[in-house]
Amino acid sequence: MLYRALFTVQVGVFLAISVPSVAAPGKKAVKVPAAEVVVPAPVPLPAPATAEAPLASGALILVVDADTDEATVGGQGASLKKGENKLGLPAGKVAYAVKFPSGLVVKGEASVPPGGEVRAEVWSAGKLLLHVGEGAKVEIDGKAAQVASGQVLQEAGIGSHTVIVTQPGFIGRKAAIDVTGGHTTEITANLEKFETPVDDTLAWIGIIGGGALVVTALVIDAVTQYDKVGGETTRWSLLGVGTAGFVGGTLLLKHNMDEVGTPPTQDGTFNVKVTRWGNGAMALLGWRF
Repeated sequence: MLYRALFTVQVGVFLAISVPSVAAPGKKAVKVPAAEVVVPAPVPLPAPATAEAPLASGALILVVDADTDEATVGGQGASLKKGENKLGLPAGKVAYAVKFPSGLVVKGEASVPPGGEVRAEVWSAGKLLLHVGEGAKVEIDGKAAQVASGQVLQEAGIGSHTVIVTQPGFIGRKAAIDVTGGHTTEITANLEKFETPVDDTLAWIGIIGGGALVVTALVIDAVTQYDKVGGETTRWSLLGVGTAGFVGGTLLLKHNMDEVGTPPTQDGTFNVKVTRWGNGAMALLGWRF
């Protein structure tokens, strides 16, 4: 009996504590079950961000053929000296632009390897090398070029240049030649022999025939009396015709010789070979312009 009484008291106390009572005004309190409390699960925090490892650095070796203070490498200004310029840069692609004193701007892009080097050659000009025959004259863009030992070697800007080669007794040739930066454009001028269209036969007939008439007039004057062969009229006629023929033939021959000495110049082609220079490498290309 005592155990049952204790159990009843405990249950009553538990219900009194766990079940609150709600009493309306003027009415008895009604017990309401307590609401369950749901505890949310913990949300994991994001891992702290880690900084990216910096790119390994490398080097860009820019080779230029003239000093310039107006270069841009990787978006930064740079001064370059003639020859090799070693620039330390982060690995990856880098753009460069080189402006030469002539105003020419050359742009390019290179991939810098991590911990390594990459080489880029930037040229503002090339060279022209011409091989010509004996006595030939050369004009480049309207200016006479110096010929030494049958050759012309001079620097030329990038682009097209007009080259004229003339030589006595040969048909002159004129052509446009393209010059590439860092390359030597080699030209061999094999000109065509010029045959004058004027016949020299009449010139020699005038010279020989006119001379013979002059000699005849002198002989008649020396050994024959004038009245037996027509007198003064005959002598002066022979001298006049002979002199005219001799002088006319001489002038005609000289004209023919002048024509041979200054033959015409025609648009044509040259044998061309292009040689790349820089870094000890050479690439040969042959064609005709």
